[in-house]
Amino acid sequence: MFENRLYYILNLSEENKIDYEKILHKDKESLRKSPDGTKCIIVLEGSPKSFLTTINSLSGPFTHSQIRYKMKNKNWD
Repeated sequence: MFENRLYYILNLSEENKIDYEKILHKDKESLRKSPDGTKCIIVLEGSPKSFLTTINSLSGPFTHSQIRYKMKNKNWD
């Protein structure tokens, strides 16, 4: 079910660089946010998208199990 998905973490301050037509989220409100509200997760299906190169704080890609592990740390580090 999650095999084709890629997960990325980025600073919420760069949310304006997200191309919502290329990810599984439809808008800012649907993004998964860190407990401190400074980071978010975006989810893609398939290969990485070109808009990702414009995001300076990008971390990833992560698999489903890797992102679940990262989310256990309240700072998502």
